[in-house]
Amino acid sequence: MEEASSAFSNPWASEEPQTQALSNILRFAKGYGYKCDTDVGESKGLQQQLGSQAASLQMIDRLRQKTDQMKEINSISSSIQKRLMDKETRDITHQDILESKISTISSLNGHLQTILEKKQELTTRLQQPVIGDNLRVEAAYHDHVRELFPMITVHLARLNQNLETIQWSHDFKQTDDQLEESLNGIAGKLAQIQTGLQDIAQLRSTLQNF
Repeated sequence: MEEASSAFSNPWASEEPQTQALSNILRFAKGYGYKCDTDVGESKGLQQQLGSQAASLQMIDRLRQKTDQMKEINSISSSIQKRLMDKETRDITHQDILESKISTISSLNGHLQTILEKKQELTTRLQQPVIGDNLRVEAAYHDHVRELFPMITVHLARLNQNLETIQWSHDFKQTDDQLEESLNGIAGKLAQIQTGLQDIAQLRSTLQNF
């Protein structure tokens, strides 16, 4: 009786949880004198048979698989959340980004310090009137002037060449006699060219007749 009770309440039983109750019942019956075979091999076979036939045990296995899958999903979700948090907070947690921002702020700070040191000089320059050639245009015509400059850019680029041409025409001097002599020379050259062209045409015609 004590042996059966001890076997029934043994917390270190080696059986699977789903068949432990059945094993305890068999031991309990054996303790009362009933003939029960509790061989380990047969017990394992019984466990496998119960595991393949009992719907409740199959459900337990499925729940165990589902639990393992949920653990894996939770692990992946946790990893994704960590990456998202790292992406959102990298500007204050990553050392290289912090160093870059510190460098930018230091440069800006130095620039502001330079401005403060030269505040008086800047104020003096800003208070001075504008000196130089300026084109005064009424505010109503600013848009038209802004469109005008791109249009005259090409002509402004060729302005020096045009001025040189005008200067040459102004400096060029030729009398009427010199002009007549030049025109006569040009006429003679044109006559020679025309004669040469006629000779070439006649030669071509002669060659075609052969």
